[in-house]
Amino acid sequence: MTAPAARTPLGGVFWTLWAGRSLSTLGGYLQFLALPLWVQQTTGSAPAGVLAFVVFHLPKVVVSPYAGLLADRLDRRSVAIATDAASALVTAAMAAAAAGRHVVTVVVLLGLLQVLAAVRVPALSSILPDTIPAGRLMAANSLLDAATGVAMTLGPLLGTALLTGWGIEGVLLLNGLTFLVAALCLVPLPPAPVDGRTTQTGLAALAGGLRALWGDRVVRYAVAAESVMYLCVGAATEQLAIWLGQVHAASAGPLIGAFGVGCGLGWLAVTVVLGRTRESLAPTRMLWWSALAAAPVSVAAVFLVRGATGVLPAAAAGLLVSVHQFLYGLGPVMVCQQRAASSHRGRVLAFRRMATTLSQLTSLAVGALLAGQLGLGPVLLVSGVLATVTTVPLARLAHRTERAEQAVAAAPHPLPAAAPVAGGTR
Repeated sequence: MTAPAARTPLGGVFWTLWAGRSLSTLGGYLQFLALPLWVQQTTGSAPAGVLAFVVFHLPKVVVSPYAGLLADRLDRRSVAIATDAASALVTAAMAAAAAGRHVVTVVVLLGLLQVLAAVRVPALSSILPDTIPAGRLMAANSLLDAATGVAMTLGPLLGTALLTGWGIEGVLLLNGLTFLVAALCLVPLPPAPVDGRTTQTGLAALAGGLRALWGDRVVRYAVAAESVMYLCVGAATEQLAIWLGQVHAASAGPLIGAFGVGCGLGWLAVTVVLGRTRESLAPTRMLWWSALAAAPVSVAAVFLVRGATGVLPAAAAGLLVSVHQFLYGLGPVMVCQQRAASSHRGRVLAFRRMATTLSQLTSLAVGALLAGQLGLGPVLLVSGVLATVTTVPLARLAHRTERAEQAVAAAPHPLPAAAPVAGGTR
């Protein structure tokens, strides 16, 4: 008897991919906090540090549609390998610029690094469903996200420690080395089948990707719900970290470090839970639950940060926010992976990423403007309530539409009437 799909091994190719991506993710989190801190320390300007966060996200908005088209037209493995190799070169150039304290050059190269990441992500996300056994998509995504949780936990701690001991140059060079290893780990992946690639070009190809996203009602509602969620609370992690530094200036370093550790632990915790129920949990239901949880999570996080007299409340706030972010982010990704045709998958995933990133940047900008008048605490509270009020209807539509489709597919269909047989009945 064939083993159930849920127990089918993921295979050596997946685990090689997982090892490379895990190491590369860890390298990224080494510099995620260390680089903005270095920019802020070098320039003596807090807005300059925030600018590094903005540059980290902005290329996803501009490049994502074309990155999705590359993933649908070219061999996705080759695209991922090429961007990893180029990223290694860019981080080496960043290290050289940082050694000369050329802050502007470092920030420009950071933008280029994020352009390469924007090209790589839809290619990798599109590869995943084709490299694992049927029914194991949530398992594969959860394992990759578990590695992200480890990176989120260890990366900021290691990055800030290396920043003190080795300088930002050492952090950047180490990140570059992880890109090279990740590129080598992609070599065993099979090339994408030619018949799964699009032949569309230019604006027609981009319009085709938008039609594929909009034409599927479940995908449309799920991506809309996620985008609205990011618009309301997508910048909560950055805002809470900044607020920790403002409210507890004397102990900002340890508290922000504890907050980062809490984010990583929360990410790990939710992947462990999903590891037990991953085959039966509908992605749209996961999105609905996270919509309901937005307001309570925001209230709890604000309460913990405001009263943070030690590292435990700060870590707890990070844990809550990261669990929530994981839940409202994983569901729509899986919906796009499962429902988009292979020839459109890269563009659908890229447009989804562009929408959420644009919402996140808007959230960061509007939050910064309102924080000057109201303070970050009230802004976070109001944003959480708005997230629940506006996102629940969309998430419920996605879930109900998917359930209705499943009910129609499972309903018994009447057999067609038998045609009369010439010469009488037998």
